[in-house]
Amino acid sequence: MNILDIASSDFFELSKENLFKQFEFSSADFKLNILSVKLLVDSQIDWQRLLSKFQIRVYVLCQDLEYSVPIHLFIDPNNIEPLFLINKLVDRHVFESDISLDSLSKIIVKIELREKQTIVEPFALRFNFSPAEKNVGF
Repeated sequence: MNILDIASSDFFELSKENLFKQFEFSSADFKLNILSVKLLVDSQIDWQRLLSKFQIRVYVLCQDLEYSVPIHLFIDPNNIEPLFLINKLVDRHVFESDISLDSLSKIIVKIELREKQTIVEPFALRFNFSPAEKNVGF
């Protein structure tokens, strides 16, 4: 990912007050590329310890099909800031190739923040993503 990718991306934030973001696609040729995640937290908080207290999951839902996978935030020992390069493409290939998706008219992609332990520290996760054609966030 280069600086131009981030500059041309959109973003949304998840927090304890806003636990998920959902996108609706009207075509089976949907694409959503999650470029990076930045943990927004006060400098006095140990952000590395905070990472173990939550999980991020991506769900893709359409008619009788469902796909779910975690997004892992791996710590780079050379990075002192809580920025994680993800570059996770969510598209029709998350489903098995023998399933015909061409007749599907509504596909939901949901990105969710889930607590694994009680979190008292204030924080937010800022997701940078490349906008996909034919999607609507809500």
